[in-house]
Amino acid sequence: MFSIYVLTVVTFLLSWYLLRGSKRPKNFPPGPPGIPIFGNALQLGKYNFKVALALKPKYGDILGVKMGSNWTVFLNNPEDIREAFNKPEYTGRTGFNPLMDMTCEELNSGIIFSYGQKWVDHRRFTLRTLRDFGFAKRTSEERYEYDDPEMTVLMKIFNDFFDSAMDGIRPFYFLFPFLLQIKKPISVLFPEKSDKFRQKLFEFLRKIIDDHRKTMQVGQPRDYIDSMLEESTKTDDLKEIDMLTSLLDFFVAGTETTSTTLLWSCFLLGQHQDIQEKLANEILTTVVNREVTLSDRPSLPYVEATTLEIMRVSSIAPFGTPHATTQDVTYKGFNFPKGTSIIPNIYACLKDADLWGDPDVFRPDRFLSPDGKTVVRNKAWIPFGVGKRSCLGESLARDEIFLFLTNLIQNIRVSMPDDEPPHSLDGLFTGGTLQPEAHRIIINIRN
Repeated sequence: MFSIYVLTVVTFLLSWYLLRGSKRPKNFPPGPPGIPIFGNALQLGKYNFKVALALKPKYGDILGVKMGSNWTVFLNNPEDIREAFNKPEYTGRTGFNPLMDMTCEELNSGIIFSYGQKWVDHRRFTLRTLRDFGFAKRTSEERYEYDDPEMTVLMKIFNDFFDSAMDGIRPFYFLFPFLLQIKKPISVLFPEKSDKFRQKLFEFLRKIIDDHRKTMQVGQPRDYIDSMLEESTKTDDLKEIDMLTSLLDFFVAGTETTSTTLLWSCFLLGQHQDIQEKLANEILTTVVNREVTLSDRPSLPYVEATTLEIMRVSSIAPFGTPHATTQDVTYKGFNFPKGTSIIPNIYACLKDADLWGDPDVFRPDRFLSPDGKTVVRNKAWIPFGVGKRSCLGESLARDEIFLFLTNLIQNIRVSMPDDEPPHSLDGLFTGGTLQPEAHRIIINIRN
């Protein structure tokens, strides 16, 4: 009886919601015709960022589609993304509640998915605190040994969390966000695995916060967590759920993206021995009998160019984090109603042939001056996003990748077996990041 009741309510609300928002907004950007209920969601599919790029010749840089019940705009040009995302009216998150629901127990919490004044205050506090501690100070990190049993358990939960991100009924939340309003009764019939794993992650993070709370000294914060605890006594907008979600935001952004980039590094260098040896030669002739440090970066232009090219080819976060308009907006003659989802097509910016010439070729030299001594940036290189909501941890992530990659190649050589089949650079979208195809590698210690 209960399941019939839930089904009846869902059917009624779905019909009302679809009829209410079925008409294309006036002066909305052009796009392909959709189908009832699903709009363009099935047409664009899982790899919507690739399809949006493929539709660019027909519809232009600004593509307007309907993803289920959600009117959505893809920005396929880096200049449009940069111009729009530097304006406050594009800083919303309300257009993509399902993404928030995946990592947040409460909507509008944490850093990545908060919005409005809460986001402004929280981002300002986070930037100030990170600057106070610096990104490289030992006291600003929780450190664990590789084989630490607690960290092993945490990484298992974390991997399960990502693997289950799009399981079950969750894809329907992306198509029909209003269903989140009745998620509790739906979850009784269709429990979400990702919710269970998120709770386990919160339990781990709650223990860290509790340990800090017991040992902190007011006025002498040791790290970001101590600073959050102190700040929480001064404002009602920083509750425990915000602290938990913020730490999860840092963990997701800092762990998944860096590890995936290093996975792509081995995948690409293993297939391009000439590039790997050129990379190793620069490292070994510049840094002798010691580890590479950040101070060596200016002396390693080929390393920097290779890192930029790895991040371009991999495009691990192909559409960044979707934004939403906080008010009715007019942009280049198009109207974006309040709440429209705005997707920065990072993949298009990094893979468009009009911008790169040969985007499907792994070629670090594209980021070097003719003499090979100076790194040359391309304005289309925006893997960390741009504007008011660009990635807070860009500098830290780039430092980590530089240190990991250089010290790795300084000590080992990566290759693939002779019978390893050729691999595509397209990648496989897991729902969280774009991963390289499954492959085998061989690791040899350098003499």
